[in-house]
Amino acid sequence: CDQPCAEFLTLDISPAMLTLRYPERCTGAAFDAAYADAGRAIRAHQANFGLVHDLRHVRVTSLDGRAVLDDASDIAAAGRVRCVAFIISGGVLWRRSFAFAIRSLSPVQPARVFTDIESARLWVNDCVSQSDGQVAPPVRQSSPAG
Repeated sequence: CDQPCAEFLTLDISPAMLTLRYPERCTGAAFDAAYADAGRAIRAHQANFGLVHDLRHVRVTSLDGRAVLDDASDIAAAGRVRCVAFIISGGVLWRRSFAFAIRSLSPVQPARVFTDIESARLWVNDCVSQSDGQVAPPVRQSSPAG
């Protein structure tokens, strides 16, 4: 990695923001176990929060998008996720395509794409603080891929 990247999936927890940092390869028993542990920790988080997915170093083809969307819908159903940020790398066309996809598929809205963690965290902090005391936005159900 040209920047420091996680060797394993990690979850950073603060009261209003949870940050998942993904490794380059999202496959294998160790990844599956870490992903399941992170999912349990996210579901157990009691406060309203924003979720940050740091995907800058992921080989996209190694990530099971259907499983991620299913988990996202399940986590969003609890009503505590106020917004979701995705941090990705790549060219402008890739970022635009990814942004279009999350507007269509993410069960949590608002959802935005960033290229750096600082901007993503600032946006999530603003989003969560503005939504304090409000009912969570409705969960969007993803449609099955055809």
